[in-house]
Formats: sequence, C-alpha cells, structure tokens
Amino acid sequence: MFSQNCALRINRYPLFESLPYADDDIGFRTQSRLDGKELRLLLIEDEASDVALAKELLSESMPDYEWEICATPSMADALIALNESRFDLALVDLTLADMEGSQTVDVLCMAAPYLPLVVYSGTGDTRLLTEALIFGAQSYLQKGHINPDIMRTTLQNALARFPRICPQHGA
Repeated sequence: MFSQNCALRINRYPLFESLPYADDDIGFRTQSRLDGKELRLLLIEDEASDVALAKELLSESMPDYEWEICATPSMADALIALNESRFDLALVDLTLADMEGSQTVDVLCMAAPYLPLVVYSGTGDTRLLTEALIFGAQSYLQKGHINPDIMRTTLQNALARFPRICPQHGA
C-alpha cells in the first residue's frame, strides 16, 4: 500500500521539481548548507524518547546553529513534510511502522534527491547500515553510541559534502 502512495507522490512531483532552487541560466549554483546559522532538520523517528535524545544532542553538538526540527513518526508523514517545506538535512530511523530497512533510505532519496540523509538507528547490523549507505545515506549514527562530538562531526560532514542548490541571486 505505501509503495503505491509513494509512486503517486513521485509521479505527481517529478524529481527535478523537488529541487529547492533552479537557476534560469545555465544550471545550478551551489552554496554550503553551513553558511547560515539556521538549519532545518527532518527527523523521521517513531520513538518519542529517541526524538528527545536527538534534539538534545543537536543542541549540544552544534550550539552555534539554530535548529528548526520537524519530527515525523512515519515515512508517509515525512513525504508530506517534504512536499510542504524545505529541509537542510534528514535523520531517519531504519525501523518505522510503515517502512523499514534500506527501503526507507531508497524512498527518501528518490523523493528528495537534494537532501543529505543520515541514518539514525539502533541497529548494529553492519549489512543493513552498508545497504543504507549504498542506497544514498551520507552516514549513520548508531543510537546508544552517539555523543555530541560524534553527532557534530557526522552532521557537518554530511552537510559539507552535499551543497545546497540555490539560484544565482541568493538562497
């Protein structure tokens, strides 16, 4: 059932229309997502305690940034949020009520190819984490093994490797 909804969503919103900013002239100009001091995060996590932990780690790990966090408990809700807002980064759990495993990364990368994605999961299954990286995740954070330094390094690297696409006249 979900894959049909996802296919409808992708067909209604072609991937290139999902790009946040198109340049009218010769293509796209990029700018670092770390240039500003505000970052919008899409947090796809169904456990309230893990949402609270992620928010706490974000404020401790990158205190110079103001985070606007949209937490959704399912992939269906995340796809709706992506239609309504732009985000700088996504943290996604691999075990959701409506989807699990590397399929979560695959669907999110198809729906928002401009969005850097970091897996935020409690699994220690290296096969599954490797699949998530192959399907498009920039990195992963393993719940229970995260501290502010690890969080900062992981998120800064994901943001730096994945420039923001913006018009020539500004963000």
